[in-house]
Amino acid sequence: MEKTLQQETKDFISLKVDFAFKHVMKNKKVLRGLLGTIFEISPEEITDIEFRDTSLTKSAPDGKQGILDVRITVNRRKHINIELQINYFQYWKNRTMFYNFKMFVDQGRSGSKYKEFNPCIHISILDFNLFPDSGKFHSKIQLLDTENHQLYTDKIAFHVIELKKVKSALIEAQGNELYHWCMLINAKSREEYEMLANKNEYLKEAVDEIQKINRDRALREEYLKRKMAIMDEESQKDSYFEAGLKKGVEQGLEQGLEQGLEQGKIENAIYNVPYKVDTLRRRVPCL
Repeated sequence: MEKTLQQETKDFISLKVDFAFKHVMKNKKVLRGLLGTIFEISPEEITDIEFRDTSLTKSAPDGKQGILDVRITVNRRKHINIELQINYFQYWKNRTMFYNFKMFVDQGRSGSKYKEFNPCIHISILDFNLFPDSGKFHSKIQLLDTENHQLYTDKIAFHVIELKKVKSALIEAQGNELYHWCMLINAKSREEYEMLANKNEYLKEAVDEIQKINRDRALREEYLKRKMAIMDEESQKDSYFEAGLKKGVEQGLEQGLEQGLEQGKIENAIYNVPYKVDTLRRRVPCL
């Protein structure tokens, strides 16, 4: 008898760990299924996928090498970046514009003429809300005329998928296949994977790839190592935040104390009111 997903699973593998996301998306059938859903075309129309170098040159604003999750060329005419970002990123829009326009400009550096430039598309899969005023979990952004909405060019586009909005999606949106892909990334149990694997052959292929991580000792160790590194990073950020918050509170109390002392001196000078410097300080024991 074929083993169930739950029987085979050693550890729950989450696609929100970037190692697992990259591994699963390197399966071309899975990628065709996801891209077909995002672009609203049949996955079979995507006949050619070429994985490109995922590292950017050191022309990034911070002077360091930026690593993209998945950078691909589809059907030899579309350049696509797919990035999964779990933590809040304040300047995400600027980041995605930099990467997308860099892909566009790189075509000129390779010798292409203007008429030969291919579309560049950036797909953001975010675990935070980039557009808090919108209830949609999938947004498509292009360059349009602000009055008549005429498309300026189809060479640059951005797709934004906001995972936190999926749970509250409208009923009609839940019938969309992209909803199921988002549920796959959001999944927190083996049972959810088992349910989603029955939706279509592409989701089943994705779940099979997830299970390969568990069955392969080396892959599982790499996954757990990356998961631990992410937990360490988050713990470090939390400690920095707590230390900064404590310092801010102490500085605020100190500033308030100094202002109170100064005000007391002024009132003492004006009204000749007996005043002791230690009075306010005793009210703030931490100082």
